[in-house]
Amino acid sequence: MIFVLGTAQEERVWGNELHSKIDIVLSFSYPPAEPLKHSIFHNNVPDFSAEGLNYETELTDIFMGNIEDVPFKREDLFFGSLFNAYVTEYARYCANSLPPDKIELTRQDCNKQQEIKNGFGITISRQCVGWVTVGTGFYAAPDMYAAMGVLEEFLFSNALSIVGQEDIMGFTAKMTGEMKAVHMDMAALIRINGCDSPGLKRFQENLRLFALGQEPIRIETLIAKRKENKTEVARNQDVKPLMEDLVYENSRQWNFNRYQRGSVDNVQIMNYDNMGRPGKLKAEYLFSGFSGNKKGSVILTFDSKGLPDCLYFFDFPSVCRPASRKIANAYAKNTYATLEKVPVVQSEINNQESLTKATRQEISAAVPFAVVETVPIFPGCANEKSPAAIKSCTAQKITEMINQNFNTEIGGKLGLSGINRVYVQFQIDHKGNIGNVNSRASHPALKQEAERVVKLLPKMTAGKQRGRPVNVIYSVPITFIVEKNNVVKKNSISQEKTVENKPQTQKNLTNNKLRKLFNVDGNDR
Repeated sequence: MIFVLGTAQEERVWGNELHSKIDIVLSFSYPPAEPLKHSIFHNNVPDFSAEGLNYETELTDIFMGNIEDVPFKREDLFFGSLFNAYVTEYARYCANSLPPDKIELTRQDCNKQQEIKNGFGITISRQCVGWVTVGTGFYAAPDMYAAMGVLEEFLFSNALSIVGQEDIMGFTAKMTGEMKAVHMDMAALIRINGCDSPGLKRFQENLRLFALGQEPIRIETLIAKRKENKTEVARNQDVKPLMEDLVYENSRQWNFNRYQRGSVDNVQIMNYDNMGRPGKLKAEYLFSGFSGNKKGSVILTFDSKGLPDCLYFFDFPSVCRPASRKIANAYAKNTYATLEKVPVVQSEINNQESLTKATRQEISAAVPFAVVETVPIFPGCANEKSPAAIKSCTAQKITEMINQNFNTEIGGKLGLSGINRVYVQFQIDHKGNIGNVNSRASHPALKQEAERVVKLLPKMTAGKQRGRPVNVIYSVPITFIVEKNNVVKKNSISQEKTVENKPQTQKNLTNNKLRKLFNVDGNDR
């Protein structure tokens, strides 16, 4: 099987070249991986968390076996990239968790090049005409390796569809952003849940079954609860700060121009979808470049679910710049809900009457720590030099306080052993107080202890969104290890930082690039 996977400094891509020969692997399956003895279950359901990730909803649906709500097919290039990213990151971070019969992943390296020179003897082009298959030093479980072979059968048709795109530049830019987000998510997903956790094993098995076109393992209780509590995207969200957040986030990837933060203005709703939600927005903004300050414009389109999808800037009007998934997720949770009205371009409204009848209700929603403009400030962190440093300091102080106060001896007294995890979520309200503490654990005593410790956190300076104090959601997955004879390792408790906290381990991904088709720069958004 051809599978290109480089080091952190190298590029990697599935299949290496559009014209590469792909060895077909027979479609066969293996029994699902056995969970560890020290499993963590909650009401007979394995614990799993994708909270705060770019594709939080889609990954959670795969875990639950809720495949009917997954917005892509196994034949799609996106799913192939997602599967590839999971196998890649699992091979990189979970080598000790692979079975003895693991199979090495390979890549194709060029071993013969053809040069074309002009009349002056200067090389004007160079292309590879010979390839050799080499091992990568990374491995995959046999069942996942086999599933990769099945997905590779779709690679050629996907390659043809890419070449046939009318707007190849725009399509490539969109896929680049999506693939970058997927690789970041897979690394974070493994880190949050742990290589051998039952929840991750269930996710992996359903991922494999999806790749093979087989029925998933469904968790009916969670699926039913998810459908019951499903929140529709509100029609009354304030799109001006939404555009501000999206343009600013995208501008962090600009090479030369510099966006003037807070300059988004003249936001207009160009049309609505059939549910009365914005379908297309247009806005103006200011930026500085080589020739001074200038005004630009941008169009935002929404997908079929009513979520921000693509940004089209005036200088490249046909190139889709993917809207930040984290901001889109916040929009899906109605974080931008408001009573404020936005100017409408009357000539392009097809359902004005339905909009007039729409009920405008103000929805109060907490802002995730990952996307809030000004994070809450832990006492002692206000003097840090930058917002990023303040954010890091606050996360670190919360971690330290949990480490110092969590009573790990409870695990031994309960007869637990091995790796134990507790998932805690709380709010830092608009006054800086800690509240709405919720947790999940394998035993009620661990749940109570986690909530007790979180409530010890001091009052902080409240976070702000668009200059106003807001409630901020913070998540804390806690891990501690109980060894044999109920002995807890000294300093073994650790807070596994989520994507919200941008941990150091994620920096290993910053140099990863997808070769040829997609130039992923790896910069964290």
